[in-house]
Parts: sequence; C-alpha cells; structure tokens
Amino acid sequence: MDVYIYDGSFYGFISLISMLNNKKENVDIKSIKNYQPNFIDNAIYCNTNIKAAKQFLKDFKQRFGNNLYNILLYSFLSEKLDIEVSIYNFILLLQKDGGKIIKDYSNIYVYNVYTGCKKTMREFNKYIGLLRFSTTKNNTLVAMFAPETNILYPISLFFKKRFSSFDWIIIDTKRKNIALYKNKVLKYITNKNLEKLIYSKDELDYNKLWKKYLSAITIKERKNYKLHVQNMPKKYWKYLVEKN
Repeated sequence: MDVYIYDGSFYGFISLISMLNNKKENVDIKSIKNYQPNFIDNAIYCNTNIKAAKQFLKDFKQRFGNNLYNILLYSFLSEKLDIEVSIYNFILLLQKDGGKIIKDYSNIYVYNVYTGCKKTMREFNKYIGLLRFSTTKNNTLVAMFAPETNILYPISLFFKKRFSSFDWIIIDTKRKNIALYKNKVLKYITNKNLEKLIYSKDELDYNKLWKKYLSAITIKERKNYKLHVQNMPKKYWKYLVEKN
C-alpha cells in the first residue's frame, strides 16, 4: 500500500494534498514522526512546497470560504490518530459535491474532521483564559503550557492582538515548540533543550500575594472539589500559580 509521508507541518500536509491533486483515493498519510517503516508499505516521502500549499489554500478559501478552511486547520491541529486521511477524504468529498457533504455527520470522514475541530477549539478557548504570563529576570513575559492539541499557532495569534505592545514568549512544553513575539514580529522555533526559567523577584512576590489572596477569600465550608475539577480539569493545573 502506498503511504505518503510528510514533515508533520500544516504546510507540509497541504503540499502533499496539492501533489496528490485530489485524484488518488484510498491513500494512507502519516507524518514522519508517526511513521514506522516496514517491508509491506511503499513509503513515498513528499517535500514541503510552501508556494504550492499557499496556492492550494487560496483556491480552497475562494471556493469554500474561510470557515471551512478554519475547520480543516483546527481539525489538523487536533493531532487525532489518522486525522490526515479523514481531512484528505473530506476534501475529496467537497470537490465532488461542491460542499453538500459538510452536514452529513454520518460520514466517518466528516465526523472525524468536525470532532477534531471541536476538540481543538474547546482547548483553545480554555487556554485563552488559563494561560498565565510571568516576568522573567530579564523582563520578558513568558507563558508555558502543555496542551493536548497543537494550539500554539492559533493561541499565539490571539495574544499577538491582545498583547501587541509587549514582547512575549509562549512555550508548548509538550512539543518543545516556542512562539516568540518581539518588536511586533511573531516567529516559531523548536528547542529540544528548554532551560529552566528564572523569574524576577517581583514575579515571585506577586505569586506569593496571589496565593495569599486566594486563600483569604476562600470559604472553606463551601469548597466543592468535585465541581472544581469538573470546571477546571487537572490537566490544566500544571502551570497555574495557585496550584503549585
């Protein structure tokens, strides 16, 4: 069986789709980090072609609109198992029927694409409220998180608008990916050797005050741990000051 391998990036994936030209069905698609070579597969490695990917996305938006483009993007960022195959077949169906398929949730590819998108959107909206920036010793704002979905790109765009007058760094510690915003320019890098951050003295003092404040306003008799965990699952606690 032909297995198409790409570099794991969104543009790499779109380059692959552009190369297939929506003509080939029943294909398997894997990112290079998820592919296990074997003697049965016919592995076909596809190079990323930014120009071709951008042209494909431009054509897609013109035909199907920005909303469907965002659904594809957020579905891809969900990193669900084999989501690439679902997205590819979803696009094939769109091309065939002109968009009628988008409401047919009984179709497994449509269902996978929409549930992937929903999963990413849900986590994105959570982290908009939960991501905490701290000041390091060199006066840089830094926020860390470890999301289940790969939301560094959309969440960095959100904070680019919200904190446009500051320089900041957002670190996805799960994937070792970093968004750097400095002098109004947003960049993305990967750093496998993340150093331990050294926070400013003011930041450490603020953290202590924040904990004291929360402790002072808490009514012990009204604590409801079960409801608390339901509203804020433990997976979001790792980088919250009040939980450390």
